[in-house]
Amino acid sequence: KIAHPRQLNMLFGGNNAVAVDMEIFERAGLNPRKSKILRKAVGQLYDGVYPEYVVEGDKSTRFDQLVTWENINDDVVESIDVLEEVYIAMALINVKTAADVVDYNLFPPKNIFYRFLVWIPKKTYSVFKLFRFVNTLFKAPEKMSLIAEGQFSLLNIGHIIGATLRKLTDRASIILWSSFLLLMLWGFHGDMAILTALFGESWTQKITLNLSWGTELVSFVIGFLLVVVIPCAIIKLGFKSNIRDFGLGLPAKDQRQKAKVVFFALLGITSVFVFIASFNPGMQQEYPLFTRALEGGAARTIPGWWEFVIYELVYLLFFITIEFAFRGYLLFGLNSIRTTHKAENGSEISIQRFGIYAILIQMLAYTTWHYGKPVPEMIGTVIWGVCVAAIALRIGSIWPIIIPHWLYNVFLDLLIWKQLNRKVLSIFGG
Repeated sequence: KIAHPRQLNMLFGGNNAVAVDMEIFERAGLNPRKSKILRKAVGQLYDGVYPEYVVEGDKSTRFDQLVTWENINDDVVESIDVLEEVYIAMALINVKTAADVVDYNLFPPKNIFYRFLVWIPKKTYSVFKLFRFVNTLFKAPEKMSLIAEGQFSLLNIGHIIGATLRKLTDRASIILWSSFLLLMLWGFHGDMAILTALFGESWTQKITLNLSWGTELVSFVIGFLLVVVIPCAIIKLGFKSNIRDFGLGLPAKDQRQKAKVVFFALLGITSVFVFIASFNPGMQQEYPLFTRALEGGAARTIPGWWEFVIYELVYLLFFITIEFAFRGYLLFGLNSIRTTHKAENGSEISIQRFGIYAILIQMLAYTTWHYGKPVPEMIGTVIWGVCVAAIALRIGSIWPIIIPHWLYNVFLDLLIWKQLNRKVLSIFGG
């Protein structure tokens, strides 16, 4: 039972198992008549009389002549005798074997403690058997064509659903399932509706000591944990992949020039549209998130520049979360999945399962998550989502997208908070 057993290169065989064991004991330098197991075997099979036998072939080579041999200490053997009883009980090792296979008449437990260990798996297995019985009720008909023709019972509907769900356990399914469930838990626009239903309306204020933007702070942190940390754990532990492959790495050296162009182009172009959108009443009511109206009509404001700066720095978490959820985990995850097909010549061809359509899949989730936002933002969501997804796949990173996304939102907040949009416009006589 050691990690690297010593190779003897000797083979023992015979038509009497007890005799074979006896000879092996002798070659190991042990007295076979001191073995409790052999003694019991001899007692059960031969009425206590040890069998006589004749050795053919090698008659004298001992193990210590072949390798550095070490027999097990007698104290260890005594301890193993105790463990053997627990093994027979099989308490939490193999429930089915313990309850259904081990013959407890042939191997009776010694005392009440071991009988209790036997009782546990028996009772546990009886519950499992009940589930197995229920499961048999949902087995598919022998001929699946009956289902296609509509000839199936109500119970077969359960099988159809179960069989479908069992198929939805591959990598693509895990990415889609986890994305939708985690985004749902974060909530529509990150409102954490499910968590609020569990903990009460004012739970975010309690844990942030009534910070004026405590709800946003909690939403940013919860979103990051749910939609970034958990998927990264799935990538590392479940898929055994590198998070770089999901867009979280910096652009490769040969892509860095493109990344710089992308960064400045996105920031410059979007800033123009953000300036125009800042005059929209819906955008002014929505942003900054910091100053949105509270329930009951009360308003909250940003006290000063320091709190504004701190808020906007924490706000970066939100954009890491948003971009990774849609352009990282969904886009890169689905785009990288490949399926193998056999060509006519017998060779295997690997092709992308989703390919470029991964852009539209992440767009569906992205626009749905933004539904209900002001009209300029909804239009921008569609344009931004398609353009940056294509760019991200090209340069292999979402960082040149995350930073502009964050910066132009900081710019939007600043325009609306300090009404800089109107001041700039007045300079040009507007």
